Amino acid sequence: MNSSSADLVPRDGFQEFEGDPNGWVGGRCGYLSRDPHTGRLWVKRSGEDSKLNWVELNAGPGTGPMLLSGIGPPEGIVAAPVGSIYSDIADPQHPVLWQKTANSDEFGWFPSLST
Repeated sequence: MNSSSADLVPRDGFQEFEGDPNGWVGGRCGYLSRDPHTGRLWVKRSGEDSKLNWVELNAGPGTGPMLLSGIGPPEGIVAAPVGSIYSDIADPQHPVLWQKTANSDEFGWFPSLST
């Protein structure tokens, strides 16, 4: 753990942090955290500005699920495999997470979490 980063809140919805961010990094729902040494990724599921509720994502290379972000909803625009997660950061104060539940084209996205 990088305890010197204990009070960091991700800027622009993204934070690099060494290790598991639970108990160390604050943030809003939809924020992302990545360990720069291992590439492991976490998404903030709930808990306005708390330092808990980070969930690890499996976002490896290849044809498996992907972790994506952008401005605006992905439906009809972003193609990805089922299981992928998209963070709509159009409103940084209230990002919306979308989950790909069907199809392999740009359709099949459904909002799963928002603040």
